[in-house]
Amino acid sequence: MAVIALIVGGLGASLLAVFWRAPTESDAPADIEVSPVTTDVTNDSRAIDAVVPTLDPNWQAIDDPARDGWDSEVAAQQVSEILNTLGTTLFGDVPSPDEVLNFPSADYQGGWLVPPKLETVFSTATIEVRRRSSSASSSAVDFEASVQAVRDFWEPFTDRRFEFKLVRVVEREDQLETKQFLAVSGQSAGNVIEQHATWVIHWRRLPPQSPRPLQIVSIEIVEFEETRATHKLFAEGTPAVLGANGSYDRQFLFGLNHWLERIQDMRYFSPLGTPGLSVADVNGDGLEDLYVCQEANLPNRLFLQQADGTAIDVSAAWQVDFLEGSRSALLVDLDNDGDQDLVVAIMGGLVLAANETDRFVVRDVIKTNDDTTSLTAADYDLDGDLDLYVCVDYPNEFYAAADDYEGDGIVVQGGAANRVYHDANNAGANSLIRNDTTSPSDWNFSDVTEETGVDENNRRFTWAACWEDYDNDGDQDLYVANDFGRNNLYRNDGGRFTDVAKLAGVEDSAAGMSAAWGDFDRDGNFDIYVANMFSSAGSRITEQPDFKRDVDPELKSRWRQFAAGNTLFRNLGDDQFEDVSDRAAVTLGRWSWSSNFVDVNNDGWQDLAVANGYITSYDNGDL
Repeated sequence: MAVIALIVGGLGASLLAVFWRAPTESDAPADIEVSPVTTDVTNDSRAIDAVVPTLDPNWQAIDDPARDGWDSEVAAQQVSEILNTLGTTLFGDVPSPDEVLNFPSADYQGGWLVPPKLETVFSTATIEVRRRSSSASSSAVDFEASVQAVRDFWEPFTDRRFEFKLVRVVEREDQLETKQFLAVSGQSAGNVIEQHATWVIHWRRLPPQSPRPLQIVSIEIVEFEETRATHKLFAEGTPAVLGANGSYDRQFLFGLNHWLERIQDMRYFSPLGTPGLSVADVNGDGLEDLYVCQEANLPNRLFLQQADGTAIDVSAAWQVDFLEGSRSALLVDLDNDGDQDLVVAIMGGLVLAANETDRFVVRDVIKTNDDTTSLTAADYDLDGDLDLYVCVDYPNEFYAAADDYEGDGIVVQGGAANRVYHDANNAGANSLIRNDTTSPSDWNFSDVTEETGVDENNRRFTWAACWEDYDNDGDQDLYVANDFGRNNLYRNDGGRFTDVAKLAGVEDSAAGMSAAWGDFDRDGNFDIYVANMFSSAGSRITEQPDFKRDVDPELKSRWRQFAAGNTLFRNLGDDQFEDVSDRAAVTLGRWSWSSNFVDVNNDGWQDLAVANGYITSYDNGDL
């Protein structure tokens, strides 16, 4: 079923937009029976028609550091193999520690791998955080005794998981020094425990004929933190809330690889699976409802929450099951009539739909650059209505130039796009859309990107933006998080914006995926937390002398920052910010996509929640 809208643009151009909605039973001819698709759904959705990738036989050769002279990465691989074996012995179900007892040298030096003396630094009725005591002794302990102590400590816990992240390799003739982060978790009788530690290990290289390439000379526990909770803080609720809907089984339980093989129009298909969602009360019953964006050719979904906590799919009835690739959505009151209207960022435009009590009606379609990523709204000009800012990643020219790539016409996000990885400024332009609506029946929106000043530094592969009055002058300022380049801080001075990110010290220059404002130190000034992408390999390589040996040191530091992880900027209150990421211990958000300030334990202090991960498949090298 197609919904057609003819829009006359403010610049004299016309846009003919055709919106395809998903077919429903009522759309079918009378002589055709439409039956719901049934699927044998297991607890693991990967079992459903999963696409198992074929291993490229050339890949391992390409990714072999020994072939291109990266000796430090050869050592990193050797260290990682030993640490994985050690971790399996310490935290796994290995019946005996014998395999690792010959890892250390005869002159090994080290203390307890789990410090016996910890001091409490935070405690509530449900959560306790303890760290290594500053007065703890550093006396030497036999390696076997230390290993057995760790095994005894973790033996009562189930669902034990561990991971080492090797972040530094320093080569010294026949020795190595490595720095690694260790994360361990487990459960016991409803209790949950996590331990996070930083180890510095000295290694000695062994002769080629030795059973192992390295032996451990010493282990120093530089940092150690343990968190215990009396129960899990969160529980998976998706099946209970959405599971009764047919769309849950037929659409949401299938992974991205499933749809990659079945969708015809893949020109803008993102292999990352990053469509957004929005939460608001759309029908005025006091319960929050959910709108979920989907990739092209899959219908977007609107779920109305019920009194029992479940949610029902009303996408077709509310006329919002669009089939355009949708990247982000907002449920906000655009016409000031007291209900939540809908904005959807599709590829190449914004769909604006008015809330008409029991359905949404498309009122406008505003053209934007093609590769939209996210949306944010605020009343930047203080005229009493919400304006829109839409973020864009790739430039339109990239898709146009790639239409005949390998003759298949398929374009996906993730390519290099000829960008400068440390300071890209050749992306698609973001847009600021001013709301000039005068009544619920008279919607008017204008693109004011150039006239307001936000077109300055506006080609930076943007993934997210957020509004806040950081300088406390009464109007909304705008922070923009960019991938592969510097971020923007647009200061609002009476409706005219100036990019002051460099002057304020918040450019960041990393893989910006999201940003959030919050007053974490409760000083009355809003601070910024930026979600980037932490890379242990990047941290190792950028510290090596051979990494970009002929590049300017300042430029080299930008590459190093690119792998450093998330950033917390503290607002000093004088148009200046201070990077307190390391001090606050908030860099290691891993491969971060989204983040937000939220008071998880209701103590009045803003905590941080970070969504991270990467494409999930059968490759155990996934991030």
